[in-house]
Amino acid sequence: MIGGGLVKRGVPAVFAAALLGLSAGCGEKQEPGKSIAEIQKEEGVPVRVMTVEPGPLRSVERAGGTIEGGSQAVLSGGVPGTLIGMYARVGRKVKKGALLAQIEPDYGSSFDAAKAAYESAEKSRERVAALAKEGGVSQEVVEQVEVAAKGAKLNLEKAKKSERIYAPFPGTIIEVMQTKNSKVGPGQALVKIANLNNVRVTLDINESLIDRFAVEQRAFVVAGDDTLYGTVEKVPIGADEAGHMFPIDVVFPNTTSALKPGMFVTVYVITVDLPDALSVPAEVVLHDEEGPYVYVVDGDAARKARLELGVHGDGRVRVAGGLQEGAKVVVQGASQLGDGTNVNVVQ
Repeated sequence: MIGGGLVKRGVPAVFAAALLGLSAGCGEKQEPGKSIAEIQKEEGVPVRVMTVEPGPLRSVERAGGTIEGGSQAVLSGGVPGTLIGMYARVGRKVKKGALLAQIEPDYGSSFDAAKAAYESAEKSRERVAALAKEGGVSQEVVEQVEVAAKGAKLNLEKAKKSERIYAPFPGTIIEVMQTKNSKVGPGQALVKIANLNNVRVTLDINESLIDRFAVEQRAFVVAGDDTLYGTVEKVPIGADEAGHMFPIDVVFPNTTSALKPGMFVTVYVITVDLPDALSVPAEVVLHDEEGPYVYVVDGDAARKARLELGVHGDGRVRVAGGLQEGAKVVVQGASQLGDGTNVNVVQ
């Protein structure tokens, strides 16, 4: 935090008047023909200063995105056929494993055959295991039967999922795409399910800003009269090929269901949040071939102070090196100064 008000570049009218006042005030004493430069050398260049003090520094970036479930999936079948059962209803909450839809395949069901093969393989495994305890079969035979039983189980699960659609996680049905008795094909979308206890927003960030974002930064959205806080969950190291943007994911708890899938929201990400930083307004920092600097008042003279700068926030920039707490930084009149110039601090 800096003592003093907001500073703008240039010398305002009132400040210029102070400069002329030095000349007018010395009218009776100055010799004829004495220039303003000579007067300034004697009286000092009028400047205004601020005192550098530690204080909070915060920066917030904002971007828009669409609400999605924290876990979200579009479910489909694996065979062509007729949808003989649609048990999902929009808005209904379901448990993991709940049956949502069922397909009758056009060319006969593979589920019944896979189920029979699995049951047969399980019986063979049990018989061989019992014989193995008595030394009636070799370990090689036991392992072969075990592998066959595992394969039969996988085939059953595959057949089951191709004809019957189950909830992959506990969640809420947010869209039903087909109705009972519809003809459907492999991979055709049937049901969309989402876990809405947590929701996700993906923000597209351009290359000039992406370095400001990091995982676990705090973020917030405004929903009606509520402000809901979340965190940045993912920041990619590369841009997407299509739009050359960097998609970052922000996750919000949604216990009140205030954030609904499909809503477009503005997300505010707190990229800088320092409680006690030395900073100066970005506009008072000058630059030359050696880098950034400011003028500080040391006694009656201006001294050039080279700066090491940090993060930006709220129109200010953190000073990581080059200034000490209590330094008097010139905020008006710097354009007339050089290192060692005599100054006159005005209020």
